[in-house]
Amino acid sequence: MILVRKETKPEDVPAFFSSEGILTSLGGKSSHAAIVSRGMGKPCIVGCPELKIDYDNNIGTANGMTIKEGETITIDGSEGTVFIGEIPTVEPKVTKDFEQILTWAQKTKTLGIRANADTPDMAKLARKFGGQGIGLCRTERMFNGSDRINLFVEMIMAENIEERNKILEKLGKLQKSDFIEILKAMEGYEVTIRLLDPPLHEFLPNPEELVEKIQKLEADGKTNEISEAKVVLKRARELAEVNPMMGHRGVRVGVTYPEIYEMQIRSVFDALVELTKKKVKAHPQIMIPQISSIAELNHIKSIYDRIKKKD
Repeated sequence: MILVRKETKPEDVPAFFSSEGILTSLGGKSSHAAIVSRGMGKPCIVGCPELKIDYDNNIGTANGMTIKEGETITIDGSEGTVFIGEIPTVEPKVTKDFEQILTWAQKTKTLGIRANADTPDMAKLARKFGGQGIGLCRTERMFNGSDRINLFVEMIMAENIEERNKILEKLGKLQKSDFIEILKAMEGYEVTIRLLDPPLHEFLPNPEELVEKIQKLEADGKTNEISEAKVVLKRARELAEVNPMMGHRGVRVGVTYPEIYEMQIRSVFDALVELTKKKVKAHPQIMIPQISSIAELNHIKSIYDRIKKKD
């Protein structure tokens, strides 16, 4: 499946996991689609102005040709070419010549290289290519899987801490499983695990799109769905940030909702304990994002110290 959009936003990330490639009519090398797809190792074409997308009818047109949702296209991310229909492809393989070059590089290098890896598969690939640890493991990316994003949204929408903790318990088991596999893949090397960084509103639908959805539901008389959409809209507006890059995100989310960071820190410790029992040499490091004061650091450190003491 190819994800085709005018441009992508953080709320589109779950669709990235289900897609083989991404195609957008807007954007450049630093656009959301380009950055996220690059991190996932998926082909992507951005900035295709000839492509006009009609969301109402789920069709795209370019150079006099029209494609409908469900029809087959092929994209070449290296050349930026879109083909109508299915083009024969070959799975790239690591050649012996390339392996030899990597061997020489390992022998003569003076600096170690750590990878950005957010999933077990990415960690295994990084190790295969000679990565000596993970410099950044973005835990928020783990919540974007199709089996997790709905759980995470439910957690954000929870009306009280008891309800939130029940959902966090489920998410904690999933994170622990991921941490175990990532640390195993990088056995003997350090893995820097960054706690949740983005503002919570990025996991919810865009308020403007929700307003349009509610208007359509009202026109269709779908009362139950209208009520649900209005609840989500209210929460999305509550969490909206004027400056998402510097506001209520990272450590400040951990201060407001300490149970989220507690779940993540506990998952790291649980994974470490399990691997240690199996004689696996795991070396996790925890990164606290967006710190702007010593008070914020001390607040999260107290959570860390409490969990460490228990374990």
